[in-house]
Amino acid sequence: MGYQYITTEEMANRSISLLDLEKMAAHNLQILTSYQKRTYKAQKELIAQLC
Repeated sequence: MGYQYITTEEMANRSISLLDLEKMAAHNLQILTSYQKRTYKAQKELIAQLC
């Protein structure tokens, strides 16, 4: 998939705004951070059980 130039007018006509994209990115980051914390906690518990 190549880079496609989008004019300001075309962007304004799109159904999704940059603000929406920013909100989705922030939400995805929250999910990933939460998952990472749970994974780290599970790893610590497993190491504690093995030692």
